[in-house]
Amino acid sequence: MIEPASDIWYQTFSRDGRKPTIDEVVRLLMARPRVQRLLPKPIPDNLPIYLCEAARWIPYQKQEVPIQVVIVRDADLRQVLTQASGLGEKVSEAPAWLIVAAEWRAGFWKRYADPWRERALCELARDAGMAVLMMMLAAETVHVSAVPCWRFASRPIRKTFGIPRQYPPFCLLALGYAEPDNNSVTLPKSVRLFTHSELW
Repeated sequence: MIEPASDIWYQTFSRDGRKPTIDEVVRLLMARPRVQRLLPKPIPDNLPIYLCEAARWIPYQKQEVPIQVVIVRDADLRQVLTQASGLGEKVSEAPAWLIVAAEWRAGFWKRYADPWRERALCELARDAGMAVLMMMLAAETVHVSAVPCWRFASRPIRKTFGIPRQYPPFCLLALGYAEPDNNSVTLPKSVRLFTHSELW
């Protein structure tokens, strides 16, 4: 079992329905470490299942784009993902990986004429991206870091894992306990506040 490592984990899954406050959520986001590398320390066995459950609760508008997640623990297969990711030593000892794929059915997308087809592709990327974000935040509640890789060599991954052509891998997530990079600082994105009528 996963032991609650923070109040947020307990509050999120408690039966009394209490949700974390905005202050608690913001503190969770700010506390995410900048990862120097993932340690070989094993993560809880059932954590990947919890992360998949978290991904199911993204705010879908239409539940038409299935998301597939491959859980990888085998050492040899993890090496394939490490090489494909190009992230090197940072993730070379990650005890588990997730391959996130979104369904691409040619017949389904042909129903959309241009420019609607482009919009449908944006919806696919949106849904898969939100699923990845949900998994990353859920992992952080138990102090496990999820390092995403968006640009990777997909051909060896599809060949090794036998992933069907209609499920192109969208993102790789390396899971593990992090060795923080204390020499760098994660800064928030700058936000400019203005009255649109005065500027535009």
